[in-house]
Amino acid sequence: METKDIKTFSFKVLGSLYRAEKEEDCYLVQIKRKDESGTAEFKTALPFIDALFDIIHNYGLENIGKINGSELSIELDFNASDTGTKPGGGAANEIINIFSVIHRVYRPDYKDMTQRLKALTDGIPHFTANAANAAAIVFNTLEYINWAGFYFMENGKLVLNAFQGKPACIEIAVGRGVCGTAVAKDEIQLVYDVHKFPGHIACDPDSRSEIVIPIHKNGAVFGVLDIDAPYTYRFTEYDAEGLTDFVQEFERII
Repeated sequence: METKDIKTFSFKVLGSLYRAEKEEDCYLVQIKRKDESGTAEFKTALPFIDALFDIIHNYGLENIGKINGSELSIELDFNASDTGTKPGGGAANEIINIFSVIHRVYRPDYKDMTQRLKALTDGIPHFTANAANAAAIVFNTLEYINWAGFYFMENGKLVLNAFQGKPACIEIAVGRGVCGTAVAKDEIQLVYDVHKFPGHIACDPDSRSEIVIPIHKNGAVFGVLDIDAPYTYRFTEYDAEGLTDFVQEFERII
């Protein structure tokens, strides 16, 4: 079996299960650790799956594991060497490292982010400085993103404010693009692939997925927190929930 024919990877290490199954344009990753209850699931794309392919190729796992159709199942032994007929500790460690990165990226500590925002802004009357620090917290905490910042309403349209990343669109009309849609609908926009979003505004052609959280003042939409990533399926409902808490803390200082 050649690596390119593999559609599903299943790895067992010390009773834990790590699995990645190809869907239409992404992979559904499942992580079930021996010391944890339940199974964590994430939809992800590159670069994580590329890294798995590299490990499979480097250790020759496609020639060792059990093959069922396009699924490759491998049991890894920490105590074995990486020579002979059974992959050992080196392969096991690399596989776990990859899935640990996936888990960390898709389960950031939003409670800590929100607490840091509160600590930085408590008693500080300078709104622009507070917005700049909030954008910096997001950009320097979340991994595999390429832009994070704010747009605030001015004269009926969104205007660029504090951000981290490449230069961005300065004005966005309500109802246009992901940010404008978030304002028009007053709803979180969780976009797995921006190329499939009608009317997407490509401020940065490298961006592939996006999440936008509306910000409110006195019950009305005041602006949005916008975050982009250069990979599809970067954001999940977990991010939407965590960023909602973060934005609610930010609303306190408007």
